[in-house]
Amino acid sequence: MAKPTRNPLAELNTLPIFLHEARNGNTKAAKRLLMDLASRLHVGGTLTKAESQWLGVSLMAIAEGEDPKKVLYLKKHPGRPRGHSEEFQRLIATSVHYSAAGRHKSINKDGLSVGAYTEVSEFFEISENTAEKYYKAHIDQIMQEQQINRALHDEND
Repeated sequence: MAKPTRNPLAELNTLPIFLHEARNGNTKAAKRLLMDLASRLHVGGTLTKAESQWLGVSLMAIAEGEDPKKVLYLKKHPGRPRGHSEEFQRLIATSVHYSAAGRHKSINKDGLSVGAYTEVSEFFEISENTAEKYYKAHIDQIMQEQQINRALHDEND
């Protein structure tokens, strides 16, 4: 029986990815970023230096009279929305790959849980089809990295 695979997303710092997406006009990424920071602060958690700096600079700008929606990237940019960054697409693909749910879009047989595409689409607030598209675009690279990591692990054993 194969060893369970450790989810590499467990300790991933998503701040740079969500911040980059927010700066590119992705208001959903900005909301996700702010919710994450707020929930950690609410329970007495700490922020990284980068998170503290970004939040501090943003709050200073708001205190100086800048529009909070603009400063915190909650205001949509005019025009057509930009596409997701390569890093964001890869994050979504990796999330689908390491999900314990089946790789489909419907409700599982138990009637309570959903497939990986639905799970990821709800978390990142994208469509299931977009999650599937990103997964298919990145699966070869993810599999190659797994093989390399397995080979390195076997060498060290």
